[in-house]
Amino acid sequence: MSFGGKGKNRGGKTINGSKSNETINGYAVSYFKKFSKCNKPNCTVCSNEGSGHGPYWYKKYRTRDGKSVTKYVGRVKPDQAQEQDEETE
Repeated sequence: MSFGGKGKNRGGKTINGSKSNETINGYAVSYFKKFSKCNKPNCTVCSNEGSGHGPYWYKKYRTRDGKSVTKYVGRVKPDQAQEQDEETE
């Protein structure tokens, strides 16, 4: 499976089945899900056997200087949130 090369105008990387056609500053935007651990000593969700809290959606893209940026999106991917809003109306 190929994810494309480095640099501008490459295809969005498919992670957890979420290829994106969105671009920021000419760079592809990728969405991915991630579990997070809170590191609180009494948290049963984050214990050694647990996977952590989540999954939470993040988006990853590059700035004009080429730096990688990861932003928290939420518990629901933006596309899915819009679809749910339309269904409830």
